[in-house]
Amino acid sequence: MTGLHSLSELMMRRSDDQLVVSGLFGDVGVVQFRKDVAVLAAVLRESPCQRWALCLRDSYHFAVAFLATAHANCELILPGNLQPNALKEISGGFEGLLEDGPLSAEFVHSITEAHISLPLKKEHPPIPLPFQALDLNQIILTLYTSGSTGTPTPIQKPLALLDAEIQVLETLWGDVLAGTCLAGTVSHQHIYGLLFRILWPLCASRPFERRIREHPEQVMDHGGENSTLISSPALLKRLDPTGSPTPFRAVFSSGGALPFSVSQQGENLLKTTPIEVFGSTETGGIAFRRATTAQIPWSLFPPIKMKCNTAGNLCLRSPFIPGDEWMETADRCRPLSERTFLLEGRSDRIVKIEEKRISLTEVEHHVQALKWISEAVAVSLEQSNRQAVCAIIVLSEAGHQKIKELGRGRFWILLRTELRRSVDPVGIPRRYRVVDHIPLNPQGKHSLAELKRLFLDQPPSTSTNEKNPLKLKPTLLAQEADESQIRLTLRIDADITYFEGHFTQFQLLPGVTQIDWAVEYGREFLDTPPIFKGMEVIKFFKPITPGNLVELTLQWDAEKQKLKFAYCSEAGKHSSGRILLAPPE
Repeated sequence: MTGLHSLSELMMRRSDDQLVVSGLFGDVGVVQFRKDVAVLAAVLRESPCQRWALCLRDSYHFAVAFLATAHANCELILPGNLQPNALKEISGGFEGLLEDGPLSAEFVHSITEAHISLPLKKEHPPIPLPFQALDLNQIILTLYTSGSTGTPTPIQKPLALLDAEIQVLETLWGDVLAGTCLAGTVSHQHIYGLLFRILWPLCASRPFERRIREHPEQVMDHGGENSTLISSPALLKRLDPTGSPTPFRAVFSSGGALPFSVSQQGENLLKTTPIEVFGSTETGGIAFRRATTAQIPWSLFPPIKMKCNTAGNLCLRSPFIPGDEWMETADRCRPLSERTFLLEGRSDRIVKIEEKRISLTEVEHHVQALKWISEAVAVSLEQSNRQAVCAIIVLSEAGHQKIKELGRGRFWILLRTELRRSVDPVGIPRRYRVVDHIPLNPQGKHSLAELKRLFLDQPPSTSTNEKNPLKLKPTLLAQEADESQIRLTLRIDADITYFEGHFTQFQLLPGVTQIDWAVEYGREFLDTPPIFKGMEVIKFFKPITPGNLVELTLQWDAEKQKLKFAYCSEAGKHSSGRILLAPPE
């Protein structure tokens, strides 16, 4: 661990000639970083607020805010995301807010009177504070996790626990990463991105990029032997398998297990097998693996001990968890040795169907065990005033062949017949959706809202006369929002149903579809009224064609009850207008 500094003495130990951030979005050295942290710490010391929410998109600004808050002896609050409704929900947990532009001033003032924008204005800066060693046991970081209910739950950790984990990471992979710059596709608002993208490189004197790479193209266009990628299954699954390889020194993935096929694709495209990290906000890192075969087990981080309880749940004793007691998780596992195990899903996804307790995890396990299915996620939906299990599935090659052989209707009957061997009849999925990839959020977690929307947007896929499932939405790649405006980055996939027949020689997205999407996304993100009343000044400038990457901007005027929309891309503006909406009478 040569050259590794503790978070406690980081600001005093880093060499002046080193870079803190580098790469695509500019370089900043240690001297400027030390000055920025010292000045902000002095500002925070002058404030009566003790609990500060860090809401910064730029990773350099975030690193400045993180260290400054710690050196001002204040408590650090990390919201799980920067969406206005999410921040409102946890606003009672902080007194002040640090931001760098993603939130509107009006919204910030509505939830807190104390806020500071980065970079700081240069007029009348306070006298910087001299740095002293931090007592990491006394500085508290609060992170938020949605848990199984979707309600943000605060998880508090002294910085000493994160410092201990950084030392283990450097022990395991410090030699591999030596001399590299860290690029990331995951947010620093979560513990994985915080540790791997920000704190570990800071302590190990490695530069990191100041902005995340949101799109697969950004990953494949900029790599190299001196780059390390901190990513997730959500992005690695979206890499174009036909693209030219781009080498990375190392690739990390966390947020969910990678399918073996994706690990193999990573080896082909990125010239290294991704290192998968298993952990959670509550536990920190637990284990890791590199899937060189389909059944590679997980190996515990060196200082962690494990056992399984009578229910088969993984229990841990770890220096990354407060206290010295065993912590029970909801992860089911099968130990292979004292330090290796296989994961077998979660134990806490239980639903009641016709008075019977059904494990969605167990349903997924049995669906995925069928040779025709490569991935599956089960959800519980209310249909005709009763709960039912539904499944989103990714077909294997054998599955595609079987559908061609039997037809879709007989294929669904075959699935149900096979599942009756192992699943309670009320737990057998009543409806299915076939997708190319299971929808995931940027942290690699299943997006429950997106999964359920698949069943709302499409007719039931159980008819013996059904056609291929419809694709009615573009792929949502990124979003930035405040109370009245949102910007969505959309990939206009070529297999969207609305391209069919419009037109044969030159496919383009119908204008009515663009308006319909604007209305739907307005309801979802801005909570606009549901009743369509008309349109104003609708204009179409340039066609939107298959494969386009476009930005949809939506702005809601509550007083006038009008939704303003605009589709733009690198080619310019495609369309714009105003839509009149009203609440139900």
